Amino acid sequence: MTELKNKVTEAAEQAKNTATEKAHHLGNAASEAVHKGEDAITHAAHKAKDLAVETVEKIKHTGEKVVEKVQEVAHKAVTKVKHSDDLTKTARP
Repeated sequence: MTELKNKVTEAAEQAKNTATEKAHHLGNAASEAVHKGEDAITHAAHKAKDLAVETVEKIKHTGEKVVEKVQEVAHKAVTKVKHSDDLTKTARP
């Protein structure tokens, strides 16, 4: 009977040790997964920031080109009006 009790105690101890070891491995795996997830989230946030900055720069550049074109057209219009005015003045007797 004592021998059976010892075997049961030994088997229970082994089961406890195995369960503890598996729980430890599971904890490590979960911790690693969380860390990788945090890294992925951080990477995605940095990428989103970089894309936002790039988009703003492109919008700024496009806006500057539009302003330049508007100024160019306005300058041409003013020049034509002045030229037309000059022609009108010279055409008057």
